[in-house]
Amino acid sequence: MALVCLASSYIGSGAKFVATNLDHKLPLSNENIILPDVGAMVASVQTATGRKPDFIAGKPSKLAFELISGLNSEVKPENTGNIY
Repeated sequence: MALVCLASSYIGSGAKFVATNLDHKLPLSNENIILPDVGAMVASVQTATGRKPDFIAGKPSKLAFELISGLNSEVKPENTGNIY
């Protein structure tokens, strides 16, 4: 909770809002256990600040793909199975 408060304060003061992904819960083999994932925290910060993330840097992300493919010329859209 402290990290959500800190992130909300920074973002509310003008910092960029960058999220790694928007998954709401971790996929577990035991469906009776629910663990919040990053998306749940992003939703908390979004609600507190009234701002959506400026960037989604993780999966699936066109930005992440462009950065990775810029570093490795062998990474091409036609080889990934993605629509990027």
